Amino acid sequence: MKDIRDRQAQLQQMVEDMLREAADQGASAAEAGVNFDVGLSVSVRLGEVETIEHTRDQGMAVSVYFGHRKGSASTSDFKPEAIRDTVRAACNIARFTTEDR
Repeated sequence: MKDIRDRQAQLQQMVEDMLREAADQGASAAEAGVNFDVGLSVSVRLGEVETIEHTRDQGMAVSVYFGHRKGSASTSDFKPEAIRDTVRAACNIARFTTEDR
């Protein structure tokens, strides 16, 4: 159970880091999300195990707003520099897009 709480705290910190970076870049608002999934799948056919698959999926996404201009970006890289670069990419998209009406 401790591992789950540790992972939850890490993911929450990543979201906080994304939101802080968005504010540092001058965004008027931002929303962010992170997912981390681990799974195991076993298929049985005619009473015999046919396949065993281990899955691991992770990703993060951020949307930033500069007034009525919105930019979004995502990554599957959880390194701190990737978090920063992803937020900056979203900010650059928002800065150079037309305003939503």
